[in-house]
Amino acid sequence: MLYSKRDDGYFQSIEEAEDALGEGETLDDLMLVICTPNRARPLELDYFCDELAEDDDGPPELQEAIDAFNAIIDRAPPLSWSPGKCALDVAPDALAGPSWPSPTRGETSAENLQLSGGPDA
Repeated sequence: MLYSKRDDGYFQSIEEAEDALGEGETLDDLMLVICTPNRARPLELDYFCDELAEDDDGPPELQEAIDAFNAIIDRAPPLSWSPGKCALDVAPDALAGPSWPSPTRGETSAENLQLSGGPDA
C-alpha cells in the first residue's frame, strides 16, 4: 500500500498510482511513501482485571477464548494502513523488482520495495 503526500490518498499498487498521474507528471510528483499496516491488538486476560476477583485468573474457558481470538488476529489482514516513514524510490530500475506480496503479521510491503530517505524524503 502506498500513500501520496501530495494527493492525501492511498494506492494499492504502483500501477494504480500511475493511473492517477496527470499529463506530464511522474511518480515523483505524487510524493509516495510506503504504508505500514494497522492490526488488531492481541487481548490479554489483564484486560478483565477490574472485573476479576483478586487472585482469580477467571474461568479457563475465558483464557481459551482469548487464545483463539489472538490466533485469528495473527492470521488476519491489516485493519487499515497508515503512511510510513520511508519514501518510495521511484527510479525505473527500483520499480522493476519483484511484485509485492500481501503482508502478514511482522511484515510490511516495504520488504520488497526499494526505500529511500526517511520521513521527509
